[in-house]
Amino acid sequence: VVVRFDGINRPGESHNYAGTPVRGYEMLRYRPTQGVDDIRTTLDYVYNNDQFSPARVVLVTSSMSSVDARKLLLSDNRVSAWVSLMGVPAARSTLANVLAGTDIIANYRMGIRNGVRGMLGHLVDMDVLARDLIDQKYAFLTDSRIDLSQIPVPVLWIVGIHDHWVDESEVLDIMSMESGAERTLIRIPAGHNLRNSDD
Repeated sequence: VVVRFDGINRPGESHNYAGTPVRGYEMLRYRPTQGVDDIRTTLDYVYNNDQFSPARVVLVTSSMSSVDARKLLLSDNRVSAWVSLMGVPAARSTLANVLAGTDIIANYRMGIRNGVRGMLGHLVDMDVLARDLIDQKYAFLTDSRIDLSQIPVPVLWIVGIHDHWVDESEVLDIMSMESGAERTLIRIPAGHNLRNSDD
């Protein structure tokens, strides 16, 4: 069984605190920590429904949702393995790449307002985003190293060799952390956004 969900305050069919926002405004109140709650709620459904009973659960995440997954896996033992597809190891460097070099984390820490700005076709309150990333330890590579050393399940990380948003050296860094669980890295000839089945 495959269960796919749309996160709260993201594009898709799930709840949005703004009601029914105009396209492009769905992520205005986006906070990565909401993603942990979304995954946890989905796992609640997976283990408590009338249609199926899982023998094991493999969590598959992509891009920024990988920071959600690494936080969830520190405290939720219902996942048997994790697959991170083009996953973001730490938010700071990837966001700087996506935002044309703007370091919203450094700005926020220095008291410089980032304001609302566009990110991949969506308006996002970058100060809310930066505060959440820092407070919840999503922002820095050091946070990722600590988390990966404590995640007790096998992790398969798929990285695109042409991905200009995710720094492959950061993925190699965090995947080298000793944890006692299997860690596998696969490099594929693709960018960050897979566009067709050949990718």
